[in-house]
Amino acid sequence: MFSVKVFTAHEQGILRGEFHGSLMDRIPELPLSAYKRCQKVSVEKIYSSKPVLDIELSGYKIMETLMEQMVEAAVYPDRFYSRQLIRRVSSQYDIEADDLETRILAVIDYISGMTDIYALDIYQKINGISLPIV
Repeated sequence: MFSVKVFTAHEQGILRGEFHGSLMDRIPELPLSAYKRCQKVSVEKIYSSKPVLDIELSGYKIMETLMEQMVEAAVYPDRFYSRQLIRRVSSQYDIEADDLETRILAVIDYISGMTDIYALDIYQKINGISLPIV
């Protein structure tokens, strides 16, 4: 509620790009103090818990692998493995463009649009962890 008041009070400056800093830093001291305490506790108790860290580590590895494999496919599209990866990409992405920059941008667009489940599925398939039943 306090951040809404701050937002509405500075809306025009925000829209003009003249507002600098955080809305939360402009709320009254008491709610700001409570907010900062909640933030600190959540980082210590939630975001630093082992299950969350395990998911983050896995996510980083999945994204790293997808980016490495797909960028390599975009850079070397004539390789057999590259062609196989490229075939998996929807035609809405210009991954077969003539220039390299467009192909790499298509890879970034493709990967950034993936859901977590889809990224995990592709990661497992390209690493041979999950094979379709024939």
